[in-house]
Amino acid sequence: MALSQDTRRLSYRLRLSGGALPMAGTPLEVYIPLAQGVSLPQSALQQMDGVWGVFVGDGDFAGFRPVKRGVELGTEVLVLEGVKPGETVVAEGAYLLKALQQKRSEPGEGGGHGH
Repeated sequence: MALSQDTRRLSYRLRLSGGALPMAGTPLEVYIPLAQGVSLPQSALQQMDGVWGVFVGDGDFAGFRPVKRGVELGTEVLVLEGVKPGETVVAEGAYLLKALQQKRSEPGEGGGHGH
């Protein structure tokens, strides 16, 4: 399921069962709940060692935190677990933080010293 770019709407196939069916052409209102979560740009989510996560800022430091991905909403992703509303998440340049963290963790490259 993905949000279309042009209409910003999700497409569903609706099956009506039981009871009297509406006449053809009758408008219907349908409520489809999505899970609650935090909507973040897809660029904020990075995958490290097979785990999706985001870099959450704390002052001058941004640490990697695993998250549970939900539905993709166009250029955004609904994050179901791992981030709370109001937390500072690195959206632009998160891939640079990922590269830096991976370099620091490589043995023999001066990694693991918390530069």
